[in-house]
Amino acid sequence: MAKKQNATPFPDQLEQSESGKEVVDTSDHPKSDGSEETIAPEVAYPRGDLLEHAQQVFGVKTEVVLGALHGNDKAELTITEVKQAISEFLKRKVK
Repeated sequence: MAKKQNATPFPDQLEQSESGKEVVDTSDHPKSDGSEETIAPEVAYPRGDLLEHAQQVFGVKTEVVLGALHGNDKAELTITEVKQAISEFLKRKVK
């Protein structure tokens, strides 16, 4: 089975802007109309890849991502979805 190739880099290859948001270097890509930058839809990554790179991408152990995604059956998730799930998971009260 062949792995699909993404034109977008994996999250650990993204740069951080001053605001802390992830940005991809698009200096070699012209803007579509020359005045405004277009925003591409967020890329969804396979669950296994996100777990494998949990420390580099999210700064947490794989176990934290597993706990945060417990009950979520999606095979592919975006970085934003996982970050939101981690944030909610870490804020939950222990019973």
